[in-house]
Amino acid sequence: RAFGVAPGATETPLLRSIIDESMLPRDAAMAPATVASCILACLEGAHDDRNGETILVTP
Repeated sequence: RAFGVAPGATETPLLRSIIDESMLPRDAAMAPATVASCILACLEGAHDDRNGETILVTP
């Protein structure tokens, strides 16, 4: 299996070091757990029907 995982803006200290809340409100960025959940689903086989695709992670 091979997947690409394409998350959007993810709430991390690095994100906040370059983009402040006036540019991107906290509720507009996704939680790291959301991205991790998608990656875990790929590893567990839940997305096997999407083999070879890039999966867009959305909040």
